[in-house]
Amino acid sequence: MRLGLSLALVAACFALDRDVGFLMSRDLNTAANGLLKCYVGIVTDYNTTSIGTEVLCNGVCGSISSTAGGYNFTTYNCFPQSFCDTVNLTMNSCATLTLDRDLTGCCCNTDNCNVAGTNINTTIPIASPEQPIACYSGIGINGVMQFGSDWIACQGDCMSLTINSTMNGNPMVASIYACDPTSVCTALGIENRCHHIEPAVRGCCCTSDACINPTMDPPKEPRGPLSCYVGLYSKAANISAGQEVFCDGKCASLSSTVAGGDIVVFECTQSAVCQALGLYNDCQTITADRDITGCCCDNVNNCNAANYSLGSPRPRWEGDFPVACFNGIRVNGNFVAPPSWSACFGDCASVMINTTMAMGPMSAEIFTCDPASVCNQLGMVNNCTTVEPGVSGCCCSYDACLDPTKYPNKYPGSPLMCYVGFQSTYNGGMSVGSEVYCDGMCGALNTLVNGENVTTYMCTPRQICRQLELWDEWKRLPLDREVNALCCDNFNNCNVRDPTVNTSQPVRRRPEFPITCFSGIQVNGQWITMAGWQSCNGDCASINITTAAMGLSHVLTLYTCDPTAVCASLNMTNTCAPVEPGVSGCCCNTNGCIDPTKYPPKTPANKLQCYVGLYAAKANVNVGAEVYCSGKCAALTGTVNGDDVTSFHCVPNSICRSLELDDACMRIPGDRDVRACCCDNVNSCNVYIANKTDIVIPQPSPIMEYPISCWNGIYLNGAPLTEVGFQNCNGQCASITLNTTYNGAMQSASIYGCDPTSVCKALS
Repeated sequence: MRLGLSLALVAACFALDRDVGFLMSRDLNTAANGLLKCYVGIVTDYNTTSIGTEVLCNGVCGSISSTAGGYNFTTYNCFPQSFCDTVNLTMNSCATLTLDRDLTGCCCNTDNCNVAGTNINTTIPIASPEQPIACYSGIGINGVMQFGSDWIACQGDCMSLTINSTMNGNPMVASIYACDPTSVCTALGIENRCHHIEPAVRGCCCTSDACINPTMDPPKEPRGPLSCYVGLYSKAANISAGQEVFCDGKCASLSSTVAGGDIVVFECTQSAVCQALGLYNDCQTITADRDITGCCCDNVNNCNAANYSLGSPRPRWEGDFPVACFNGIRVNGNFVAPPSWSACFGDCASVMINTTMAMGPMSAEIFTCDPASVCNQLGMVNNCTTVEPGVSGCCCSYDACLDPTKYPNKYPGSPLMCYVGFQSTYNGGMSVGSEVYCDGMCGALNTLVNGENVTTYMCTPRQICRQLELWDEWKRLPLDREVNALCCDNFNNCNVRDPTVNTSQPVRRRPEFPITCFSGIQVNGQWITMAGWQSCNGDCASINITTAAMGLSHVLTLYTCDPTAVCASLNMTNTCAPVEPGVSGCCCNTNGCIDPTKYPPKTPANKLQCYVGLYAAKANVNVGAEVYCSGKCAALTGTVNGDDVTSFHCVPNSICRSLELDDACMRIPGDRDVRACCCDNVNSCNVYIANKTDIVIPQPSPIMEYPISCWNGIYLNGAPLTEVGFQNCNGQCASITLNTTYNGAMQSASIYGCDPTSVCKALS
C-alpha cells in the first residue's frame, strides 16, 4: 500500500545536474513562461498503489520501470536533461538503462508525456512552492555513486529509493536520490522515516538539509530522533561514565592528552557549533587550541563513540521537564563557536581541560547538557570537582545554573548566600540584615518613600524573578514604576550593590525545623508575580511600602521569609509595626501566620478569632464565647440520642493537618456519624461552616487569665485520631465526648482542648 513511496522517492530522481532546478516548485505564474509540466509519483500493482502530483519542470519528463519482489512498478519523474544523456536515453523514447539492465527508462519533452497512454489523472493542482533545503541527487549501483551525482536545492523533501533486483543471476542494488513534493511523501506515510514500499523496494523521505547523504560511511538516512553518547572517558584514569540521550543537534566529542593521559568528552551539541568549527562527520584539531581534537557526526546513533570500547550505553531517559542550559566551547576565555541556550532533559554540565603547548598554558572549557546519571557517576551533583589532574567538571540541575556570560562566571558549588534585611536613609540612616542560605535568587527592591531612599533585601523564589524578567540588573516593577527590582545569583550577596552595607555578618544557623511562609509581590492588592508558599528557615514576613508619583499613590506589599534577627531588630517579633513613615511590616514564626489569601488577610496584628462553645438544639444548650486563636477554628458535629450536637474549638494546626482539613468539613475516619470542620478564612468561621445560624457570637474578652498547659487532640474509641500534645491555654482545660451509633455499632469521639472559663461556668 505504501509502494507509492517509490513514486514520491523516484518522482524527482536522478537530479544529476545541480544547475537544473527540476522539481523545485516555483511561482505558479511562471507556468506560462515555457516550463514543462510533468507527473511525479509512483504506480505499482502491489496493493494497487497510485500516488503522485503534477509539478513544473525545467528539465524533461521521465519514468523508470522495473519488477521487484514479483511486482511491477513505475516511477514518474522530472529529470534533468543530463540524466537522459548519462543513461543513453534518447528524447521521446524508452530503453533499458546501461547502469542496470533490469530498469527501463523513458525521457520526453511535452507536458505530462511520461504518463501518456495511462489512466493517471494529471488534472490535480500543481504542487505549491516550499522552503528550499539541500538534498543529494543521483544514482548509486551496489553502493557506488555514479558520475554526475551532486547536491541540489530542493523545494520539497529529500528522498531516496532503493531497488533490489537481479542481473544475470547476480544481485543488483540500485539507489536513487532526488527531491519529491512533500505531499507525495506524506501520502506514502514516510515523512522523516524509511519504509519498505513493497517487497524489495525501500523508500525514505525527510525534511531537513542533507538528511539523506550516501557519501557518508555508513550512509545517513532518516531514522527518528538522533541518539548520542554523552559522558566522560579516560582510559589512563580508568574513568568511563556516560549515557545515551536524544539529540536535536549533532553528536560530538572533544579529546586531548592531559598529564600524559587521554581524556574524551562526549556530548550532544548544536549544529551551529559544528558548523563554526568546520566539522561535518569528521574530526579536526580546534584552531584556537591545536591540542584539542573535535569531532561532529549525525549519520548513525552514538556515532561520536563508535571508535571507543565503551560497552552498551545506558538506556535513554528523559526527565519530567527540561532545564535551560548554556552550550558552547571557549578556549582561554574566548568562545570559538557561537554560544547559546538550549533545553536540556538532564543536568547542565561543564568540563574544563587544562593543557600546555609551546606557546604556553591552554584552557578549553565545554558547556553542555549531561544526563543526571552521568553527573551522579562522576560525583558532580550540583557542585564542581576535579575529575583527574588537569580536568575538572561541574553539574547542576536548575535553569541557568552554569552561566559563563555573568561576571564573575556562575558555577554551582556551595549554597548561594544572600543578604536579607532593610536599609533606609530615614532619621540618620537604618541598616539591619543578615546573610542567609538561599535556594532561590538574591533579590532587592528599591524606591523613594517621602524623599528617603528605602531598600529591602531578600531571598526570592526563582519563579518570581523569572516572571518579572529580572536577571542581574535593576528594572522597574509593573504597576509601580517608582520601585526598582533586582534578582541575581552569580555570586554571594550579589543583591547588595551599596558598599556601605555590611554583609560580613556570619550566616545564621538554620533552625531545627523550617516553617511555611507565603511569598509574592502585590501592588495595590493586585499580584504582579506568581504567589505561593515556600519553606522558610526564619520568620514569615511582610512589608508595605507606600510611594507616590505624579499625584498617584501605590502600595507595594512584599511577602517573604526573613531571618529572625532582622525581625527582632525591627521590633516585629510576632507582631506588626511601622518602620518609618510610609513603611510598615509584620513578622511571625509559625506556619502560615501571614496569609493574604484569607479574608481578611491573616497577619500577627489581625489575629484569628474563633468561637468556642457547645450547641445542642433539643437540649436547649447554646453557650460559647469568641477567643483569639493561634491555630484554626474547628467544629465537631454528631447525633447524640437524636439530638444534633456541635462543639466549637480553637485547635492547633497539627490537628487539622492530621485530618487533611483546610476550610472544609469531612466525616472522621472510623466514625461516619461525626463530622469535623477546620477553617481560618474569617473570624469564627467554624460557626458558619457548621451552618449554625442561630448562634450570636460575642466579642472576645480581654485575656485576663494566666496561661496553663492543656492536652489537645481528637480520640476515637480511646485511640488518638490526630496529632496530640500540649498547648498553652488562657482559660480552662476541657474535653467533650460524643457517643454515637453508626450501623448498629457504638462509637465514642472525644476532643481535648482549651475553653474560656465563662463557657465552662455556663455548662456548670
